[in-house]
Amino acid sequence: MITRYEMWRYIPGVEVDRPTLAHNLNYNLKALVGAAQGLASAQLILSNGKSNHDIMFVMTFDSEQDLSVFEQDAAYEVFTGVYIDPYFEKRAAVDMED
Repeated sequence: MITRYEMWRYIPGVEVDRPTLAHNLNYNLKALVGAAQGLASAQLILSNGKSNHDIMFVMTFDSEQDLSVFEQDAAYEVFTGVYIDPYFEKRAAVDMED
């Protein structure tokens, strides 16, 4: 099993209703499970204000192949285009094998 941690920071000066965006991110991230090929589970974690990132996704995959397929999945590309790219920057990602 592979766990991916993706961390994002709000773009400085971007105006957005953060609670509504967090709700939409959480809802649509979880909707990717079963829709985006390869994704076994997904969770949104909001920063407690003590990190360099504002949000983090914790996503699990059964294998490295599933992760690579997911990265090319059209549903994930739409998700990032709508909910990530307009509001966030400075992505960091860490993959860990269980």
